[in-house]
Amino acid sequence: MEWGPLVEWCEAQTWTATHYCLRHQSQREAGDVRSDDGCRWEICDIWELCAERVDCVTGRQLPTLLDCLCLALPFVEVSNISSTVTGCWRIVKDCLSSLPSFLSLLLHPHILFSSDSLLVELVGKLCSEVLELGERRAGLTNFLASTLCASWRGEWERGGEERVVQSLLRHRQLILELCCFGGIGIRSMRSQEDGEEFVRLLGDQVAANSAANSCLHGDCRVRLTILSFLVGVASRRGSSHFLSQFSREIMEKLSDLTATKPRYFINSLTHRRKQRLLQTLLLLLPHLPSEGDEDLAGRTLQLLGSDNQPSVRHLLEWTASVLLARQPHLVSSLLLPALLPDSQFRLSRLQSVFTVALHLTQAWDHAHTVRYCKTLLPLVFPWTTCHHFLVRLYAQKTAQVVWEEGREGEEGQLEGFINSCIMFMREHSDAARSSHKLEANVGLSLLRPFSDLSVQALFDYLPRLCGAVDSECVSVEELRHFWEQWGGGEGGVGEKVPLYCDNGALREMVKRGGVGGGEGGKGDDTRSIAHQLGVGEDGVEGEGDRGDIQKKITRWASGAGVMEELFPGRRLPVETSKVAGGLVVVASLLTKIPNLGGLCRTCEIFGAGQLVVSSLSVVDDPQFSALSVSAQHWLNISEVRLPKLPSYLLAMRRAGYQLVGAEQTAQSKSITSYSFQPLTLLLLGNEREGIPVQLLQLLDECVEIPQLGVIRSLNVHVSGALLVWEYCKQHLHTSST
Repeated sequence: MEWGPLVEWCEAQTWTATHYCLRHQSQREAGDVRSDDGCRWEICDIWELCAERVDCVTGRQLPTLLDCLCLALPFVEVSNISSTVTGCWRIVKDCLSSLPSFLSLLLHPHILFSSDSLLVELVGKLCSEVLELGERRAGLTNFLASTLCASWRGEWERGGEERVVQSLLRHRQLILELCCFGGIGIRSMRSQEDGEEFVRLLGDQVAANSAANSCLHGDCRVRLTILSFLVGVASRRGSSHFLSQFSREIMEKLSDLTATKPRYFINSLTHRRKQRLLQTLLLLLPHLPSEGDEDLAGRTLQLLGSDNQPSVRHLLEWTASVLLARQPHLVSSLLLPALLPDSQFRLSRLQSVFTVALHLTQAWDHAHTVRYCKTLLPLVFPWTTCHHFLVRLYAQKTAQVVWEEGREGEEGQLEGFINSCIMFMREHSDAARSSHKLEANVGLSLLRPFSDLSVQALFDYLPRLCGAVDSECVSVEELRHFWEQWGGGEGGVGEKVPLYCDNGALREMVKRGGVGGGEGGKGDDTRSIAHQLGVGEDGVEGEGDRGDIQKKITRWASGAGVMEELFPGRRLPVETSKVAGGLVVVASLLTKIPNLGGLCRTCEIFGAGQLVVSSLSVVDDPQFSALSVSAQHWLNISEVRLPKLPSYLLAMRRAGYQLVGAEQTAQSKSITSYSFQPLTLLLLGNEREGIPVQLLQLLDECVEIPQLGVIRSLNVHVSGALLVWEYCKQHLHTSST
């Protein structure tokens, strides 16, 4: 045997023997262990030996050494712990297979339940680094969450409730990060994740699914592990102080996210973190003590005044409704002032106030509801005439419900007037049509905030209906494993929050395909449209074998010369050829870049000879490129600035072009009867002012597009596209045939 492997083998046997002695030898005297040969080893010496050798051991020996440190930890002074554990972490980062053993050391009860500030800081710092590493390496944070919860639960079952609560309070920031853990994924991992999801959906047909420990993995598993544990803690006595502090931490985190990034896109990291935090708060809300309801309700209403994605807004409205229902006296001081004329609440966010006010009509008994509605109606009714459409619409809906819930006794003159207004809102065609649209609104009409407070509604129905990505929607089957493992039981996560939602309207909305798609929603949207049209999986509707499919035209003209060189003598497809310089489209009067980009694409597709703009710099604008879709590379584009436009038109007339303007004038001709000359210059007018009078005098003809509607004119890009197509139909297609 070579010397290197022999030394490694001896080293491994040494640590195995040391671990055996620490674990199995009885500790006859405090602080020492007796080995079989009678040698007396001080445990502190063993700790120091492990600390010295941690840099030298191989990856296979490292877990055994870390286990030795765990066994020796209770007998070591606090001052010696921090440096040793930090040194171990530097090694473990390069040998992540030893991470479970390291986490057992870091989260040892002697460290996790210690009140020493040095150890508390150590746990927070190293766990934060594990979280940061877990963002890049899938599955690492699962070990952290499960080890944490196992340590806390084990101590709780041993009767150490007070120690657990104090530890939870000291490490609540870590718990908060675990509750909202998870990134948005990287594009390079998308195919792997899709493949894993496909295998998982095959169920028992694949042996790998039967061998898997759980149907959930990755970031979602981390969040559900810690959430399940928190619900188990919330249902125990003595946890109210921690829950109060933790709920405040959630609100502080939400406020920080709002201040850091006031506006954010759907399914962005900020959106996901906000949604996860609010799901956590709502899950714990029934267990929270009532002392902090006023502060939580005030902060929630304040957050409703900022810009939020639909799912976050609905969750905030849900939270505010539950809090105000628990404390009715807070309605007059927190909610109703937002409906006053001098309210500082943003006008565009008043819809959330009306939603909360409407939800509260379901919160109390009939007598209390009648009193509430009588107080609310005078504040709501003036908003039914607001100039802001959404505010007016929500106010009308709220007024109708509040009027019905608060009516009692005979009607007087004022009541008759209000009743006639309410009837008008219901029966007038436009008002009724707008109000009918709100019937499908998730937060206002479908969600019942008090009876729908369930795990299924929070984690499955609401995210789907608000367009969340699939990774943020967790089904009941996936959730059940965690609730049972951490003490939720089969029926739910506790006595106050059921597992299933019995709201049939929400369930039907999800079944009908009213769900957000995957990353961007395109795939699911396609399936939803096909389902609504009655199209089968094979893409065929009804009976018969006749059908049509999409076909994209591939133009060969641009590459005809290359094809002839590559394949001499080969017959190429017949293509429409452009009339040399036939149609010149002058768009120098246009100012909006999207119109120019769309017009460029239209001119290229229909074979215009040239497009004239006021400045060639527009071609480099991202808006132009988004609309033109690379058409600028295949079209001749030139520049004629406004001061030189009259002289340019006259020069084109001398070159033989007929000058035609797209404008409604006293002598303009209809496009349906006008014949374009082979050499035509088409002048398009400005988006607002059309073609100036000075230029109208230079034109040979003006053509207009017949209209049947009420609107005065078409968009200039649409008008130009119709005229270009008419020229193309008369000349290019005719010449090709």
